[in-house]
Amino acid sequence: MNIDVSQAVRSSWLLAALVGLLLCTPALADPVPVVHFEHEDVDKFGDLSQKNVAPCPNMACGPVAAVNSFVFLQREYSLIYGSKLIPAVDGTKPTQAELIAVAADLAKNYMDTCCEKGTHITNFINGKQKYFDTVAPNTTVIHGQVKDWDPVEGGAKPDNIDETNPTPQFLLNELSHNQDIELLLDFGTDGGHYVTLTSLFWSDDDGDGSIDAGEAANIGYIDPEDGKSTSARLGELAGALTVQYLSPVTGNVRSGTIFAAIAESPEHRTNPEPASAALVLAALAAVWCVRRRSAAARPRDDYQLA
Repeated sequence: MNIDVSQAVRSSWLLAALVGLLLCTPALADPVPVVHFEHEDVDKFGDLSQKNVAPCPNMACGPVAAVNSFVFLQREYSLIYGSKLIPAVDGTKPTQAELIAVAADLAKNYMDTCCEKGTHITNFINGKQKYFDTVAPNTTVIHGQVKDWDPVEGGAKPDNIDETNPTPQFLLNELSHNQDIELLLDFGTDGGHYVTLTSLFWSDDDGDGSIDAGEAANIGYIDPEDGKSTSARLGELAGALTVQYLSPVTGNVRSGTIFAAIAESPEHRTNPEPASAALVLAALAAVWCVRRRSAAARPRDDYQLA
């Protein structure tokens, strides 16, 4: 029997190396959770309740959700809006009467809110843009995501509205840019409800970009039913964001989806504080002085030799 000893030795070493590599290589690590959390200052939003808005308080959630976000815009972007959105003696702290007046104006003259069906999403979007163009022209562009656009009710879809299910990525991005965002919750045959979004938390445990069963996710919002801040469990099913909505008035829980997410983009997203503006001016002045001194110290090139 002829045995190639060198080949056997090499094979043994190769086998040992492979076994050692397998033993030293850790098992595939579990996916690292990606935690998303974006929020805005709840205290900057309005606290209007739809129960105070005549003539149809049960159907006034759309205009009221918009008004509560107007308060945020005036406080966050005071240099842009002042008190144009909510005319008030004190633009930063509108009274309940002033909030109610704007909500009633939106319902009647801009959003076509009716006592039977509330506010259609197309009327909400078109009416809100019309209101901005009327009271604060050339300041704001509305954009968003809407599951289905009804051209019969709302006319041609605006270019800045995407006809798609709202996504968590869109909501997180808008919150990170300090946008005010209204959500339309759809409960199927049980109607719908507008709220004003204030935060979103989501632990994407497997990093796949979808809210899977068992992943912690919730939204914070101002509820027009009572004008207070609350939260709801968030999920995802068949490409749609799902919510478990608890009515603060009736105590009933309704399961639904987020049908639309509407955000407003001020043309100028920064609103520097006076101190910040002063620092910028001081820095510019310092740069100007340095340049002046540098110019004075620089050798002139127009001397003539005698």
